[in-house]
Amino acid sequence: MRRLAIAVVSAAIAALAAAGCSSTAKPTATAPPLPSSMTVTESSNGQVFTLQHPELKAGLVTLTLTSNENPNNFGSFDMQIFALKPGATLTEFRTELAAVGAGSNGPPTAASLKLAAATVTKINNQVLAYGGNPGTSATEQQVILPAGTYYVADTTQWPKSGGKNGISAPFTVTGSDTGAVLPASSETISMTMPQMDTPRFAISAATLNPGWVRMDNTSTDLHEAQMLPVKAGATVAQVQAALESNSNTPPAVFADAPHGLPTGVDVISPHSQVNIMLTGTASEYTVVCFIPDPTTGKPHFAMGMVGFFTLAK
Repeated sequence: MRRLAIAVVSAAIAALAAAGCSSTAKPTATAPPLPSSMTVTESSNGQVFTLQHPELKAGLVTLTLTSNENPNNFGSFDMQIFALKPGATLTEFRTELAAVGAGSNGPPTAASLKLAAATVTKINNQVLAYGGNPGTSATEQQVILPAGTYYVADTTQWPKSGGKNGISAPFTVTGSDTGAVLPASSETISMTMPQMDTPRFAISAATLNPGWVRMDNTSTDLHEAQMLPVKAGATVAQVQAALESNSNTPPAVFADAPHGLPTGVDVISPHSQVNIMLTGTASEYTVVCFIPDPTTGKPHFAMGMVGFFTLAK
């Protein structure tokens, strides 16, 4: 009996000792919190994306999208952020982009406009577009990203190669919905559809201050907002004529513009918003959308989706 009591006491002492040791043991290492920002860089030949982080935290995300392409080659590359809708595949999306590119060569025809209308409708059903760099040296944007798989892709390179050589890089967003919202901004540019077949930009003021600008697609169509410096007093008709000229020399409406750099935001899905950082030299800007209309097949700028603003100092 005494031996049994000693055994019990010994076991109790051992248990207490173990408990004491465990209280001073090093805590188990935990994974660092996921980042909520990322820099993405495109190579000078438009064939490689370098992502700072492969995984981001769900909610408000800040993206810095930089390119080593020549900024004078505006429009020859882009950095689109998107997610595939259920049932869609990356190959299907690339194929439709190639079809848009093939149909945009040369003056528009009835056949090319019909193809453009059908293709942009398919793309709207395939992806959720979250903006991106429309072809400048660097842009910064804020966007709300729920958990899922996303891609950054040079959607300009895909059509040029028939969908074979375009590049894309995936990244993941994890975590639960935190109820995050975009930070408010007093400067806004909305993509609207006030009347049937009349897409328009609604700009909050004639002069915008440098800083965060809310880009709000309130329509049912895909839209982008490419911002190009123009001469003071430029008109919608002049910008439309310049964009439709396919000239190898800068049209007059752009040629003598102040030295502002092109900027803007890549494609945004219907009823979606992003904030972009607007910086640079004080200049007059035109805002245009090149996305084909799903009814007419015409680029939205040809239907009047051309706006103007002055970037303040």
